[in-house]
Amino acid sequence: MIRIDIDRNDLEQQIETHKPGWLTDAQTKTDELEADTTLKVTSIWSPIKQVFTDLQFSKCVFCEKEIEDQPIEQDVEHFRPKNNVKRWKVPNWMENTEGVHVSQPNSGSEDGYRLLAYKFLNYAAACKTCNSTRKRDYFPIAGTTRKNNSKNPATMKSEKAYLIYPISDLDDDPEDLIEFFGLSPQAKKKSGFGRKRALVTIEMFQLDDDDERAYLFKRRAMLIYLLFTALEKVNNGNTQQQAEGQAGVDFLTSSKCEHTNCLRCFKKLYDTDFPKAEIVSQEAFKLWTTGSP
Repeated sequence: MIRIDIDRNDLEQQIETHKPGWLTDAQTKTDELEADTTLKVTSIWSPIKQVFTDLQFSKCVFCEKEIEDQPIEQDVEHFRPKNNVKRWKVPNWMENTEGVHVSQPNSGSEDGYRLLAYKFLNYAAACKTCNSTRKRDYFPIAGTTRKNNSKNPATMKSEKAYLIYPISDLDDDPEDLIEFFGLSPQAKKKSGFGRKRALVTIEMFQLDDDDERAYLFKRRAMLIYLLFTALEKVNNGNTQQQAEGQAGVDFLTSSKCEHTNCLRCFKKLYDTDFPKAEIVSQEAFKLWTTGSP
């Protein structure tokens, strides 16, 4: 994950330009939901999905893989679930070793965040695997009170959400919490709530599971090897090769490329510990070309 840098007012303007009147409709529907607690949430978010897809350079907001520009490949993800919140079972190792505890009932589900159903700062574009298979209606929090009657995502920090929302400056920068060594994501902090957030986010989306999400690992492997090759051109090539290599480095470490966080971390490794980076690149090449880790 990386932060999607955009001012909230600029995002609002992009939505209004793309779909004039949508923001007014969204506010009207929010007011109606607040006035009538029996009223069901109806979809009006699909028309602005393209705004988020473009903003995210057609990458899933959680796993950073490229998502095809087809409805079947992507969803408008409601970060905080709109209808109900299901119990998320904390893995034993995470609870016993890391002290991750979730505030939730002993059984059943909780009311969702109905009044955030039409709030664009509760939206993102996500791949089907991350949204429908992995996250579903889960939203684990560490705080004692779920603020599911709130209408403003910016005022909900007391919930202590475990998952990270990366659009605008509403939340922590994901790159401050999650880093990569080679192909594998890990918590950047050694202790504290930031570490727990990273661990839960990685676990929720199976970002470190090379069986369940082998495709992510193969793409990271390919891109790491390409980045290594580009860096070698910059450092060891002639003038033309250096220019070509720098163009490759600039693109591969930009927000436009898949798996930006992974690649930025690899570049840091290359700059600080070349022998390790060379080993990682060799292992990445093997995984990319043979499928064997």
